[in-house]
Amino acid sequence: MKYQNIKSFEKHLTSASPNHLCRAYLIVMAEDAEREASLQSIVKRVLPPEGTLQRFSSDVEYHDLIDALQSPSLFGGEAVVVLDECEKLKKKEVEKLSLFLEKSSQGLCGFLLL
Repeated sequence: MKYQNIKSFEKHLTSASPNHLCRAYLIVMAEDAEREASLQSIVKRVLPPEGTLQRFSSDVEYHDLIDALQSPSLFGGEAVVVLDECEKLKKKEVEKLSLFLEKSSQGLCGFLLL
């Protein structure tokens, strides 16, 4: 589903939380400050109290990102994984990540915010 503004998306998160959230969300905003503020608001809605937040940049090793998504939190709860600057990923990495998400979305131990 595509949302034209952040308020609509936040409303979706509020109504879907905690049992009907997607495992991956793509957030596209031109302004860094606006994207960061929106990301913080979204993380507050998605991240459970006992969950963990992991943040990666686009130079992350693919296996580290996948490990973060597949590994259960030591503290219980689910993790939220944020991948900043995903537009800088190489085409091959995007394809691998897309394929992984298609095949493994039900087995993820966390949420991916791109």
